[in-house]
Amino acid sequence: MSRWVLRLGILTASALTAAVLLIWRLWPTAIPPDDRLAGYVAAAPNVPIVFTSRSEPTSLVAAAPEGEVFSWPGQALWQAAEGRLRILSPRGEVRELTWGREIVGGGTLIDVMSPTVSPDARKIIFAGRRAPPDPGHFRLYEVEVSGRNLRQLTGLNGDEGCTAVPPLRYAADGGKLSDKERRRVDYDDVDPVYLPDGRIVFASTRVPDLGVGHARRASHLWVMEADGSKKHPITANRNNDRWPFLMQSSYL
Repeated sequence: MSRWVLRLGILTASALTAAVLLIWRLWPTAIPPDDRLAGYVAAAPNVPIVFTSRSEPTSLVAAAPEGEVFSWPGQALWQAAEGRLRILSPRGEVRELTWGREIVGGGTLIDVMSPTVSPDARKIIFAGRRAPPDPGHFRLYEVEVSGRNLRQLTGLNGDEGCTAVPPLRYAADGGKLSDKERRRVDYDDVDPVYLPDGRIVFASTRVPDLGVGHARRASHLWVMEADGSKKHPITANRNNDRWPFLMQSSYL
C-alpha cells in the first residue's frame, strides 16, 4: 500500500476525549433511548461509544468476495442482511442513529458499517446501504451525534461513479445497460475517515480492476471534499486497500 503524507495537525487523544464529553453533555439529542437494548448494557462507558450492530461479520473481511457477476446490480461486497448504527452514552443508554430513520431527500438504510467520529465530536461518517428498490451498493453517509441530519454524501446526482466501465453487463430484466448507468451503479464506497482540514478519505471500488490472477474487485483509497466533490484515488493497489487510519505522524 502506498503512503500519503498529510502535512496537517491532528487533535491529541486527550483533547478529542474532552471534546466528545463536552459535546455529548451540551448537544441536544433527537432520538430517545431504546429501552429494549438496556438489558444488553453490562456497564456505562466513560465516554460515548459509536458502534455498529450487524447480522454478519462481513465488514471484518478485507478482501472483496470473488466473482464478476455480470447481471444487475453487480457483485455484492461486504453486505449483511441487517446493520444498524448506534451510540452508547455514559448513562448506559443506547440510541439508534439510522434504523428506520429517513435520509435527507428520502429513503432509509438497511445496512451500515465503518463509522468514524469527526474530530470535533459532532458528526459521524459511515458506509450505508439503502433498502430496495435501490441497487444496494454501499455509499457514504453522515449523521450528527444527536441523530439529526442523516444525509448521503456519495452516489448522488452528478457523481460519475466508476472511472471506467465495470464488469456489470445486464439490467434486471435482461436488457442491456448503458455504459453511463453501469459506471453509476456498480461500485462501493466504505471505510470513511475525516481529515483535519475537513476532507474525507475512504476505500472504494470505483476503479473496476479485477486484480491479478483472480476475479476479485480491487479497492483503493480515495479522497474527497467534505461535500463529496473532487474525488480522486490516492493508492493503486490491484488487490484491496481497506480501513484507512490517520496517525499522529500525519500518515495514513
